[in-house]
Amino acid sequence: MSVGKRYQAGLAERLETLTGVFPNIVDAAALTPVPGPPHASLDDLLDAAAAAWTCRRVYSGEARCLGEGEVDETGYPMNIWV
Repeated sequence: MSVGKRYQAGLAERLETLTGVFPNIVDAAALTPVPGPPHASLDDLLDAAAAAWTCRRVYSGEARCLGEGEVDETGYPMNIWV
């Protein structure tokens, strides 16, 4: 992603990307309540959709692990699944 998720352009970029996987994501986004407790915000919806996409890819064996084998200064693994 080229723009942060808290900017309109970043939200649009994420919506466009996720529409191919979740065709109803724009409808779900339109129904997302105004941010603030106790409601989730639009970027939370997009984070959840991206996590679901990744889970689907892991389950089907399509996902790749980036940074496999690398650890931070505390020994915690530093990788991300895509």
